[in-house]
Amino acid sequence: MNTVFKQLIILFLIIATGLGVYFGALLPLAKSQSFLDAQKSLGLMRTTDDLKKFYDVPLNLYSPIGQEEVVKFSASTFLDVVYGQQLDLQTARWLVSYIEPYLFKDEVRHLIMLGDMYRALWERYGGDPADFAKAEGYYLTAHRIGPKLPPVLYRLIEIYRERGDAENVKKYAGIVLENWPDDAKVRAVLEEVTAPAPTTSNGAQ
Repeated sequence: MNTVFKQLIILFLIIATGLGVYFGALLPLAKSQSFLDAQKSLGLMRTTDDLKKFYDVPLNLYSPIGQEEVVKFSASTFLDVVYGQQLDLQTARWLVSYIEPYLFKDEVRHLIMLGDMYRALWERYGGDPADFAKAEGYYLTAHRIGPKLPPVLYRLIEIYRERGDAENVKKYAGIVLENWPDDAKVRAVLEEVTAPAPTTSNGAQ
């Protein structure tokens, strides 16, 4: 009986070790390799179906390690494409909507990236108010998670400045300067939006 028990313990350890190797090493390796394959094939993709076929694999392949990184790097690639290439609006919007469900809605870096994507759509494709609202919403969610994180505050200042929303520029610039009073760039933006409007002259002496 004692011998059988020892054999069971050994069998259990062998199985546990095998599962540890599988979940801790082989699955993350397969996930990262499939992502690299997708990245290498990006230049060969001609349609959204091509892109989906390659990126579905790393994005959906289960692994206890690596999902956050694969999603983040994939989204970064798509953002570069939206900003850097002459895509039609339908394709650009498809890229954003494709990666959006995979990004973590409770992770600041992912929320910033989602905001950046919708900001890109807003800036480059006609200024749709719905795109601005999505960008703003993701940035504000990131701000609630990290209320003093400079990357989030800077983005809020930038989009409100672009929209001409002086009150919100002052609000978030104030948070930056309260914590980092030597930030010359933000101080200059604040001075810009608080400067009095230039007066017009009708030529009278």
